[in-house]
Amino acid sequence: FIEGVGNRKADLPSPNASHFITYRVAVDNLSDEITFLKSKKSDRWWMRLPLDQRRSRYQRHHMLPCSYKDYQQACNNEVPDRWWNALQKLV
Repeated sequence: FIEGVGNRKADLPSPNASHFITYRVAVDNLSDEITFLKSKKSDRWWMRLPLDQRRSRYQRHHMLPCSYKDYQQACNNEVPDRWWNALQKLV
C-alpha cells in the first residue's frame, strides 16, 4: 500500500493544467461536443461532462476517468456508454 501511495502521479485534471492534451469530438447525436483530456505524464484519459459549472456540489464529478477506447468510440460518432451513464446519474 505504501509503495502504491509513493508511486502516485499527480495528474488529476484541473481547469488550467498545462500538462494535458485536449481533444474535442463532435458526435451527431449530441448538441455539444465531448471534450477529452489526456495526461502528458501518465497517458491517462478523462472526459469532461457538460454540467452547469455553477453547481459546485458536483464540481468533482465534471471530469470522468475513461480510456482511449472511449475516445475512439466518440471519434466513430458513437456516444461512449461511460459518458452517457455518468451524465444520467448527475442530471
